[in-house]
Amino acid sequence: MIFILQLQFRKKKKFYQKLWKKNGLYFLNMIPFIRLVLYNLMENIFSLVNPLQSVNEANQMEALFQKGLHAYKNKDYFLAHDHWEELWSDYYLEDRLFVQALIQMAVSFVHLENGNLKGARSLMNKSLTKLKEYGGIQRGIRTDILVKKLEAIREHYNLIDNSGKFNWDMIPALI
Repeated sequence: MIFILQLQFRKKKKFYQKLWKKNGLYFLNMIPFIRLVLYNLMENIFSLVNPLQSVNEANQMEALFQKGLHAYKNKDYFLAHDHWEELWSDYYLEDRLFVQALIQMAVSFVHLENGNLKGARSLMNKSLTKLKEYGGIQRGIRTDILVKKLEAIREHYNLIDNSGKFNWDMIPALI
């Protein structure tokens, strides 16, 4: 239990560090005492947030995820990546690596569309590495089925010498 709490705190620390860096306050992270005080302050602030605001934030996060799914289903992989990346970068997510894996999968297909087979291979490998850490159903997606289909795509990537030979019918539906 303590390990899980430490892991969650580490994830939050990274989130805060990214937030501070984004707002030009990264230097605060370099002073240990100030950093500890700021982490505690951020935790207290987030715990006092109006419950309606947190519900609204949860709705915004779900809307971004669903927009990404909709774009993906319409074969607009760049837009799917864009929505998921906004979700991934702007919010603290428990399943951060899962969303990152979906982003990498979508960008793999964008690279393929742009004729960059090497980039597509690289991102597919990164995506699969992360997706294999999840089992069962994640955000309504059967990860075991997705992993099998993406492994088949990775094998197909290795058999072709240019992106024009890719069989687009292999792209998995996210169910």
